Amino acid sequence: MTRVGFMGRTKSLYNTIDLFRNRSDFEIAFIWTSKNEDYYGFEAERFEALASEINTPFHYGVKVEEFFEKAEADLVISVNFINIIPKTFIEKFSYGILNAHAGDLPKYRGNACPNWAILNGEDRIALTVHLMEAGLDVGPIILKKFLALNILNLAYF
Repeated sequence: MTRVGFMGRTKSLYNTIDLFRNRSDFEIAFIWTSKNEDYYGFEAERFEALASEINTPFHYGVKVEEFFEKAEADLVISVNFINIIPKTFIEKFSYGILNAHAGDLPKYRGNACPNWAILNGEDRIALTVHLMEAGLDVGPIILKKFLALNILNLAYF
């Protein structure tokens, strides 16, 4: 059984955890979140409630060093985590950390990538899943899906 940890924010992460929670071949090892933004329309407290419901460790905060020793998993899935993750943390997990990034990597790194795509006149935006390496949104790309740049797809991000 693969132990999977989850870190980040937004309803997209919550929905991802929900996909894993009823599978017999995965165990949810931990849920780690931090302060949500009002415009997410999704409260961080929902992660704590979910962790309690499925009896898994929960951590709230942004400092890796506060959670480093407790974070035990084979694989971690990250969606909209607030900080750059140090190499020592990434290397704790035998399968690494998969990060879902709302931007066309390597072209758009960091935050607000759909905003930059709009400002740059792009006709599409991307969701990129990559295996994290030390640095800002770097590492091998596993999957990239492009969506037409329209109001319906912007709501997805």
